[in-house]
Amino acid sequence: LNISMVFHKHYETLLEFMTDTEEGRDYLTGVIAKTSIASATPAGFMAHANSRGDDDVIADCIRADQPDLLMGGGYTLMSDLLETAAQPATERSHLVGLTTDLPVVGLFAEGSMKKVVHRDADSEELEPTLTEMSVAAVEVLIAASEEMSVAAVEVLMAASAGMYN
Repeated sequence: LNISMVFHKHYETLLEFMTDTEEGRDYLTGVIAKTSIASATPAGFMAHANSRGDDDVIADCIRADQPDLLMGGGYTLMSDLLETAAQPATERSHLVGLTTDLPVVGLFAEGSMKKVVHRDADSEELEPTLTEMSVAAVEVLIAASEEMSVAAVEVLMAASAGMYN
């Protein structure tokens, strides 16, 4: 998250996100995460902040320049985005039948979402898996765009068995 601000301090300019450029704004964008969408890694695609702990600054950046599709945790901090979404989603079943109406906002947990290995196999989970969110996101972005679409997927703790998400 800090890379743009670090670059700014040394070179007196911010690194641009793809959506900061005129050409980049022509593309549909999506961010999918198992953590809160305002946490450091997913926010690194959407926010300019001095610190990964600047939750309010990060949240304001996301609200100001929201991607076309946003899925993950973070309901507590970002629930207001559901009110303006063309397709709000708060549970796994909402991913079925998504159309090309944008923006799509899926917030499935108060903070970070559960890892698959921590789920109760006998219960009906309301949270989708990272794979389910990613497939739904790619299907929506491809169907909605004649141009290129970009989706950033965060894999939570990939180096420490996060691949089971």
